[in-house]
Amino acid sequence: KGAARGILSFRDRYREFERNDDIYAVYSIDSALANQIRPFLNIKMKDIIKSSLDTNNWPINVNVADTNQLKQVKGIGSYLAKSIVDYSESLGGFYSLNQLLDLYSVDSSRLEKFVNHLYCDSLYAKLNINKTIYQELYGHPYVSYKLARNIVEFRERMRLFENAEELMNIELVDGVLFSKLVPYLEVR
Repeated sequence: KGAARGILSFRDRYREFERNDDIYAVYSIDSALANQIRPFLNIKMKDIIKSSLDTNNWPINVNVADTNQLKQVKGIGSYLAKSIVDYSESLGGFYSLNQLLDLYSVDSSRLEKFVNHLYCDSLYAKLNINKTIYQELYGHPYVSYKLARNIVEFRERMRLFENAEELMNIELVDGVLFSKLVPYLEVR
C-alpha cells in the first residue's frame, strides 16, 4: 500500500515514469522491493509522447529512438542514426551501449563523445534456443549459419538445452561470442 502511494506521489510531484529504472527513485520503495517490482513494469519510451526533439530530452533510449531523435545527438549523423536503428532492430534491441562498437563507423573515441546522451533499457528480444526456428536464430547478428544449424541439430537429435551455458560446448562458441549472445538467450 505504501509502495503504491509512493509511486503515485513520485508521478504527481516529480514527473511521469520514463523507464523501468525510475522505480529506484521512489523514496518509499527500497532497492529489494524495486528489484522485485521492476520485471513487471512495462514502461517504453515509444509509448511516451514526445513533444519535441530538442537537446534537452536526454538521454535517448537507443532501443526505441528513430533516426530523427538520434540525429539530435552531436556526433550522430544520418548514416550512423540509420545504422543504429537498423542494428537495434536486427538484434532485437541493445542490452549495452558498448554494442554500438559493433558498427563499422563507431570506435571507442566516437562512442565516448555521445554515450552520455544515450541509454538502453532492458527491453530487448530474447531467443529461446529450445523453440526458435532455424531462420530466426540465423537472422540474429551474433548467430552464424553453422551455429544456428548446430543449435537446432542438438535439440532435435540429443535433447533440449537445460541452460544457455551449454552452448559453450559447441566449438563454434567461444567466451567472447557467448558473452555477447547470452543476454539474448533463454531456454524455458
